[in-house]
Amino acid sequence: MSLDADDMRIHVLGIGSIGSLFAFHLRRALPESTPVSLIVRKRRVYQNINEDQGQSIRVERDGHTEHMGGFDREVWEVASDQLFSLMYDRRGRVKASTDKASDPYMDVFHLSKEELKARGRPKQPEIGKATTIDSLIITCKAPSTLPALQRLVPRLHSNSTIVLLQNGMGVYDSIVDRLFPDPNKRPHFVLASTTHGVWAKGPLSVVHAGVGNFSFGIVPDPRGRRDHEASLQHGFERLQLSDISSDPRNDLEFRTLHGTIQALLTLTDLNPIWDPIQWLNVKLLKKLCVNCCVNPITAIMNITNGELLGSADAYYMLRSVCREANAVFRAQARAEDALVPATVALAHLHPHKLEEEVTRVIGHTSRNFSSMLQDMRNGKPTEIEYMNGYLMRMGQKYGVPTPVNNLLRSMVRLKSSIGQATELPGAEKWWHPLSDLPRAKPPPPTKLTAKPPPFKRFSML
Repeated sequence: MSLDADDMRIHVLGIGSIGSLFAFHLRRALPESTPVSLIVRKRRVYQNINEDQGQSIRVERDGHTEHMGGFDREVWEVASDQLFSLMYDRRGRVKASTDKASDPYMDVFHLSKEELKARGRPKQPEIGKATTIDSLIITCKAPSTLPALQRLVPRLHSNSTIVLLQNGMGVYDSIVDRLFPDPNKRPHFVLASTTHGVWAKGPLSVVHAGVGNFSFGIVPDPRGRRDHEASLQHGFERLQLSDISSDPRNDLEFRTLHGTIQALLTLTDLNPIWDPIQWLNVKLLKKLCVNCCVNPITAIMNITNGELLGSADAYYMLRSVCREANAVFRAQARAEDALVPATVALAHLHPHKLEEEVTRVIGHTSRNFSSMLQDMRNGKPTEIEYMNGYLMRMGQKYGVPTPVNNLLRSMVRLKSSIGQATELPGAEKWWHPLSDLPRAKPPPPTKLTAKPPPFKRFSML
């Protein structure tokens, strides 16, 4: 099926298990006139593609393996990404200051401004050509999304379209706050979620183990130029592409959004569902609650998902997480920037319904290892800050206590940091979190607590 915006190129950032699956089906569903580019951040992955797989993606399903080639590729080394983040701000301008403490997670090179200018700006990837990005599908892990997208900001424009497909919540908020604070210069955003089960056999070689669906929704236009869900108000049961644009070839502002949604709808083997944004947010919040229950406990205990069933202690923790999540969702629904209306939150995000969803997912994935456990085993950063950490931050924002989620977050962070060297500033080396608290006066001594008299040694001679 050809797209109405037939000159649009689709880029895929993050070619892990989910990214490989979606890139495979995009290339199979779209005509050759619509290029699909893979943005690779490791040269080793690119070499494996060329040497082992003939520049193709392999997907195995029900014992049958299919190959799909015809991708364009860009290779950006991770070290180059870190250097770019140090040298340039979010708009691609040379930073005025290179203070090491300004961004401890990305600024790994401590260079002077003169040294930075001497190195020059890395405008092109090591392999491939950097072109303007019209449509970008991001499937990398939540912690990697912001730094990976930071490099691509100079290639995006206000009419570009970005699809976010990650676990957890808060990625969109962090991107908007740090990279696109100006609504007039902000690209179109599409939020997505999937229930497909995929695991990687190797670089660009995945097994499609569980067939689910793929839901997505369009973030409302911050400038209010167009209502993408107008058809629902006119008696239609489904959303219509004409709500985005009736003439996408000549509509420069919404051409890429129309083409991206049209491309996603062609992925029939992935069972695409175009949802109104409020209903998609309900799905995202439900999935967030499931992730907050399953991922941290299985990662801490080093068990499969199914081992959570049948344990009274595990059930108590799952139930507590669901109740805290419901309290946060209800408080969030009453706020001005609510993701879902209060009536919808009460009907679909009730604690009992959240518990039912958690139990259903655990039973359906009983033999699986959670993504957080796999990240821990592979020494990779976890997505805990976008799961239980998100609930903790929202609880603090709306005055809702979340003690169980706070504890699970701390336990995951502790287990992830064990065995890793941490460097503290000099002033913090000798500081203890309890040192500034006022000390209570000791109780008066009693016969049992009174200090005994000093021991005297007697001589027998």
